[in-house]
Amino acid sequence: MTKRAAPRRSPRDGGYAPGGEARARIIEAALQIFADEGYERASTRQIAAAAAVNPPAVQYYFESKGGLHAACAEFMAERVTERLRSSYAVADEALASGGEGAAADALVGLLDALLSLSLESDPSPSWSRFLVRTQAERVGAGYPLARDRIHGPLFRKCAALAATATGAQPADEGPKLMALLLLNQLSAFSTHRDSTLAALEWLDLDRGRSQMLRAALRRATFGVLASPAI
Repeated sequence: MTKRAAPRRSPRDGGYAPGGEARARIIEAALQIFADEGYERASTRQIAAAAAVNPPAVQYYFESKGGLHAACAEFMAERVTERLRSSYAVADEALASGGEGAAADALVGLLDALLSLSLESDPSPSWSRFLVRTQAERVGAGYPLARDRIHGPLFRKCAALAATATGAQPADEGPKLMALLLLNQLSAFSTHRDSTLAALEWLDLDRGRSQMLRAALRRATFGVLASPAI
């Protein structure tokens, strides 16, 4: 005789409210713990404790650790895509026009938008560390989602802009290397913010320092684009 699965609890049964506050707390806690511990070492029990929910709540909302990992990546993909939507639109216009100056300006604007996304987070932003760790480990259900919806599109857009800005072909290695260099420099103020602030002898990033950083990023980007072909 086939054993029937127990029905999921509903709010009327005193269970969990789909899409409610508990789900949001679980994702917030999971981003932090996956970033700190990595996918393999993190446990749903540990995440549940950090989110102040019972362990069965994780299974109710996400079914498994893999499902939760994917939900974290989905959460980040939606957030990053929404924040970069206007910058992506400007980039697409620049690529369609084929103008080198427009492509360079669009690339600077896209990197500036990424910097803003990093600077508005706390000193140890779990969202950026989650993405970096997921990309480095290449495990968990969230990895292919983050690769296909965040890292891949962002890299390809930057590489295409670098190619157009320098008059190169999109398939050339030079623009791809430029894109990698420009994207990696942003980690100094996201995943490596503490060590960067210590090196600069800054206690924090106030408005004046943020403006200084944006100006330096702009100069560095135009400098890379103006350098001899890699």
